[in-house]
Formats: sequence, structure tokens, C-alpha cells
Amino acid sequence: MKDSNTQFEEPLHEFDASDFRILCVDDEPNILSSLRRMFTLAGFSVEIANSGAEALKMLSNQEFHLVLSDMLMPEMNGAELLMKVRAQHPNIMRLMLTGTIELTDAISAVTQGDVHTCLTKPWNDEEVISAVRAALTTAC
Repeated sequence: MKDSNTQFEEPLHEFDASDFRILCVDDEPNILSSLRRMFTLAGFSVEIANSGAEALKMLSNQEFHLVLSDMLMPEMNGAELLMKVRAQHPNIMRLMLTGTIELTDAISAVTQGDVHTCLTKPWNDEEVISAVRAALTTAC
């Protein structure tokens, strides 16, 4: 017989950032350095790429759970990159981080690349971490 004062609760599954690998893509070294520091301090495993081509090469050789890309980059912009990520790695969550995004570019990135969230530069660390956690929780 159960004691009526004993409550049985399912264990809460806490978010463990160390379970997730993030790839940050931007053509500006200072931005990549800041993103790496922010995500590392939040407990994530993070890698950086300075172009869409470098990111695609890394994605073919390593497992990632999320790609966070800048929009305006030479040769391949973020929307193009995230479209390719969607086609080649559909289970990877895709987020856009940009300082100069036009509404039409944002709509294109969201629809064609199936982008989970568009974030703006300059960013608030807590908002970016929260958006990444929400995207990764959605994916699980």
C-alpha cells in the first residue's frame, strides 16, 4: 500500500549543453571569437567556420546539432548555406544571426533554409543562448 503523503514525480530532464555541438559561421573573426566564448561559457561544444564552404566541409566530417550562420558573407550567403545544410543534413537545427538583414532575405532564409530563428547583431548573450536552447529542445 502506498503512503498517501509520498508523491511520485517523474524526474525532470534538465538541459545539458555539453550534449550538443554547435557550428558558428561568420566571415568576421571577432564575431566568431565572441560566439565561441559565449557558447563555451554556456557549456556547449562549439566549432567555428569562416565561410559557407568551410562549414559544409566541417559538416561532412563531424556531427553537429545546430548551425548558427551570419547572413552576409562573400561567395555563399547564410541563406544559401542554410538551404544546403537543410538538404544535406535535415536533422541539424539552423539559426541565422545577422546585423543587416532585409525582410525579404529573412523570409527567404526562413522558408528556403527552414531556419528556426533569425537573430540580430549586436546580440544579447542570454537571448541567443535561450534561442539556441529552444531550437535544440524542439529538435529533441
